[in-house]
Amino acid sequence: MADWNAEIGHAVPYDVWHGRRLRSTVPPLTARAANALLARLLPLAERIEAGYSTDWDGNNHVGNLNTDAQAAADEVDRICEEAREYGDNADTMSGMDAGEWWHGAEPTVTAETTDEDLDEMAEDAEDAALADNLVLEGARQYLYDARAAIAKAQE
Repeated sequence: MADWNAEIGHAVPYDVWHGRRLRSTVPPLTARAANALLARLLPLAERIEAGYSTDWDGNNHVGNLNTDAQAAADEVDRICEEAREYGDNADTMSGMDAGEWWHGAEPTVTAETTDEDLDEMAEDAEDAALADNLVLEGARQYLYDARAAIAKAQE
């Protein structure tokens, strides 16, 4: 499973704390790079699953790994650490604020530009940004705010 960590600070979810879920951190990867990484990790995940058990410790069900499963888990961590340290810009995604994206090349927006046109412009910009491994943040709101500012200036 790939997911993002919603915990604030150094909090650890219950199932991770008790060893019932293992987690490793990777940079935000492109779909191609994420699929390649997951394919590389699959045999290790199968070894982890084969050597995993849960036991009651008197208070909680805790996860345990046998020697081979622990070795595979350590290898997963090593590979993910390597991905974080040596991630190629072609393999990683980053975010960019819409204002930065359009800075110096403002979109053509008027007070009469329709919501549908703004939505299409935002979608086109998001698609163009994705081609450069960027997630464009706040594109629609930026365009709606630009239209509102132009309308207010015309009053």
